[in-house]
Formats: sequence, C-alpha cells, structure tokens
Amino acid sequence: MLKNEHLHGVFDADIEVLTADAGMSGVQKRMFKSKNSEASKNLDKGRRNGRTKKTNVSNDFLMNGDEY
Repeated sequence: MLKNEHLHGVFDADIEVLTADAGMSGVQKRMFKSKNSEASKNLDKGRRNGRTKKTNVSNDFLMNGDEY
C-alpha cells in the first residue's frame, strides 16, 4: 500500500500519514502488546470463563441424564 499510487487514489490515503513513524517505545510495547499486558490478561480471563461454562454445561447434561 505504501508504494502503490493507484491504491492511494482508491482509498484517498495521505502518503505522509502512511509513512510517518508511529512506532511505539519499548515501554509502550510492554504495556500494550506483551502477554503480561492488561488487555491480554482480560482476554485470557474471558476465554477461561467460556471454557468453564462449556465444561459445566457438558457435565450438567451428563449428570442429569436428560435425553432429547
């Protein structure tokens, strides 16, 4: 996308914005991208809750012997 002028016209992209250095510092990378970041921890917690719920539903079906 950076070198294709046709795509710049299609998407009305500003080449100066695309080529600007918007890099993160080392501290910012650790805060937002590492496995110890708050976002990563929240995502993991949500997945864990989903797995627990799925397991509980399966176990409830097996324990109650409900047949459909």
